[in-house]
Amino acid sequence: MLPFLSALIVSACIASPSRPANSFSPYGTAAASGVAPVWAITPLKHGSAHLEAQGDGWYAVKILWIVSPRYKSLVVIDVDGGHFVGGTQQIAGVTKARWRDRSTNMLIRRPGCLTFHVGGPGLSRTTTIRATT
Repeated sequence: MLPFLSALIVSACIASPSRPANSFSPYGTAAASGVAPVWAITPLKHGSAHLEAQGDGWYAVKILWIVSPRYKSLVVIDVDGGHFVGGTQQIAGVTKARWRDRSTNMLIRRPGCLTFHVGGPGLSRTTTIRATT
């Protein structure tokens, strides 16, 4: 069974370090949070991802997940405390080394901290992003 990536929203958090994606990848200057080989890219303002109010108590945040060419296996993304529009997300494995990505839209109930457990064969990482309105 593959480990899953889940997001839990908590009231206080310490966000993972981030750096411009173009400092190590071909993905532009937006902030990339996390640790190799999988990063979450989202525009950060003052260290936080911006949430868009959707009504009925939901907020939306867009995240671009990128995977280093060094990791060729499947990455599975699932969420607790919110959900991805379209359900569970996957970034398929490849046979030839190349950058891979998956754009996701996520709905959460309240601003706070999103802690992602990134999983796949031989992979277990945690990435935390602070999300505010």
